[in-house]
Amino acid sequence: MTTHLIFIHGRSNKPWINGHPNFTDPQEIRDSTECLRQLWIRPFLKGLERLPTNDAFSYWNGHQDRIHMAFYGDILNVLEGNKSDGVCHELNQTIDALIQATEGTAEHASKAFLRDMGVDTAAFLAEGLGFKDELLLKLLKDLRAYVENHDIASAIRQRLHAHLDPLLADGHRVAIIAHSLGSLVAYDALWKISHRSEFAALAGHKLEMMLTIGSPLGNRAFLNNFRIDARLDRDSQFPRNIRKWYNFSASGDYVAHDAKLRNDFRRRGFLKHLENGSEKFDATKLRNPYKSRKGKWNPHKSFGYLINPALARRIGEFTP
Repeated sequence: MTTHLIFIHGRSNKPWINGHPNFTDPQEIRDSTECLRQLWIRPFLKGLERLPTNDAFSYWNGHQDRIHMAFYGDILNVLEGNKSDGVCHELNQTIDALIQATEGTAEHASKAFLRDMGVDTAAFLAEGLGFKDELLLKLLKDLRAYVENHDIASAIRQRLHAHLDPLLADGHRVAIIAHSLGSLVAYDALWKISHRSEFAALAGHKLEMMLTIGSPLGNRAFLNNFRIDARLDRDSQFPRNIRKWYNFSASGDYVAHDAKLRNDFRRRGFLKHLENGSEKFDATKLRNPYKSRKGKWNPHKSFGYLINPALARRIGEFTP
């Protein structure tokens, strides 16, 4: 038995190596997958390296082959006309800047983030920062395809199942770090494993730790409408195969604006299915200092979450 980690990204994570992206080319998909895996590993390891003890850093730095990326950017890309998040080496430069910016200097949040994101501030603030469904769908452009197209949703979940299912079946310890839309994908995949007969071979196998970053799952619209189990009776809801769940949200993250999962899970009776259900498992008001290549602050970006010491500490607990 070994310990593994699976990354699953959110929307707008479609890096390419060079030239014009072509996400119908199998080699380009493999290259993009590895590029994104390495882009996530860099801030992830830097966060671990800054812990008081170096056990977790030593383990994951020495076992990077046990860090997997469930990449599905190519599946959604067909809907967006071969758009990409940027060239791999350019994104690496933003991570260089992120690492430098977090070397002892606090990044101060700006109230202008709503305008920077292209969101109408007055509309966004209406009803106490409550998203209307249509606005949420605009912010997460890929969400509509996921929730409305069964074939696309199934294909995306299969990218996670391809990594997760064999590891669980072989008895390995596994944690998932899921960002943004990826947290919904992970939730749905884990629900299917714990409730559907086609996954009976995995009965009794549990995920050791679920870590959600920049997740919209705390938003009532998501909980009531977009989960795969949302329309089922309560006894059939929620994955039963997660030991511990920790959620991380940054100040100014427009997707994770309803930052706490625990209160929503408690109302629905989900906490009893988690070993840490009695604990405070939401880390809120974190600082995400990531800036784009143009210098625009993005408090939702995965890289800025991965370097955060709060996440690093939980990974330290999970690491053997």
